[in-house]
Amino acid sequence: WDALVQHLQDYGHVVADLSSCGEPRDALDRLTSALQLHEPYVPVMYRGRGEFDEAVTEITRSDSGHPAISREDGQPFHTDGFLDPIGSIRTSVLYCVARARSGGQTIVLDAVALFQRLLSVDAPAASTLLQPQVLERVASLPGVSESSIGPVFAWDGARLLNRFADGPTERWHPAEATSEALDRALKFFRDQAR
Repeated sequence: WDALVQHLQDYGHVVADLSSCGEPRDALDRLTSALQLHEPYVPVMYRGRGEFDEAVTEITRSDSGHPAISREDGQPFHTDGFLDPIGSIRTSVLYCVARARSGGQTIVLDAVALFQRLLSVDAPAASTLLQPQVLERVASLPGVSESSIGPVFAWDGARLLNRFADGPTERWHPAEATSEALDRALKFFRDQAR
C-alpha cells in the first residue's frame, strides 16, 4: 500500500491489481483507506437518476443504460463528473472486476503535465484553457439536457485543477481574440494524446 500511495503522489494516478483484496466493495474500501480518500461523492449529473445515484455503482455493458458504457466503441479522453464545478471532484476510481472479451484498454492521460508543457512552449495557447467560459460540457445521459461551462484548467493555490475532455460532449467557446490560440492548444493536446 505504501508503494501505491507514493506512486499516486509522484504521478497523480495509479493502476493496481486488487484481485487479492476480496470482494470488489472490500477492495475499494481498502484502496480508499490507503489513499486517504474522503467519502464517495455522487456527481451532479447522476443525482436522482436511479441506479447511478450511488457513490459506488456497479455497471455492466449489457444492462447499464449508460450511453458511454453500453456501446462497443471506446470513449474519447474525458474527466468524470463533468457537470460539477472544476475542483469538486479530485479523484476518480475505476474498478474493473472482469476484463472485456476484447479491447477494453484504458489510457491515462496526464493532462496537467501536458498543460504545463504547453505553457512552456506556447503560453498564449495555454492561457486560453484558463478562460472561465472556454469549455461547455453537455450531459450524455438520455433525457438530461444539462451542461456546465467553465475553464479547462484552474489554479487552486499551487495545485492545477483539470477538467480536460475532448469528445462529442464538449463545446468550445473561445473569446474572439483567442480563437486561433485555442486551436493551437487543442491541436497540441490531440497530437500528444495520440
